[in-house]
Amino acid sequence: MCDAIVWRSVHPSVDKWLALTLATAILFVLANTFPVISIGVQNFQSDVTLWQATTSLAQGIWIPFALPATVVAIIAPFLQMVLLGWILVFAWHGKRAPGFRPLMRFLQVVQPWSMAEVAFLGVVIACIKLSSMAQVSLGAGSWTMLGSVCLAALATKRDVRWLWNVTDAKARNVLAGAL
Repeated sequence: MCDAIVWRSVHPSVDKWLALTLATAILFVLANTFPVISIGVQNFQSDVTLWQATTSLAQGIWIPFALPATVVAIIAPFLQMVLLGWILVFAWHGKRAPGFRPLMRFLQVVQPWSMAEVAFLGVVIACIKLSSMAQVSLGAGSWTMLGSVCLAALATKRDVRWLWNVTDAKARNVLAGAL
């Protein structure tokens, strides 16, 4: 019985983890929809989304940085949240998701490449550096990105290996019997 109590205290409940993952995904979508930076020079005003910022690197000498920037700032975090959400929805129902094994392996591969927090830091640094040349302000996308980064630190940086046990029928029966 003691092992089951310790196990439950170390690992989050699937309900809470799923809710946290969904909240993170919603904020992530909003962060990529709304402008992250607003830049103004004299009468000219421009709002830039995270997607526009990363894909604008695909010009001139910055082309080699466009794809990696887009992958680590947008694609990898998105894939990580979608895969984790998919697995957790089925775990919430007490089942293993279709393609569970390859998805869990892919989730382990994607996790180190998900660097939305680095992208957010880049946005803040860009604002500071550009503020001496133009009027710069953080847009709504920056604030939702900050929320997304904070929630992602809680939701996606967890050890997902315990989901193997949670979704395994034998392990569920052992834990249920121990309580």
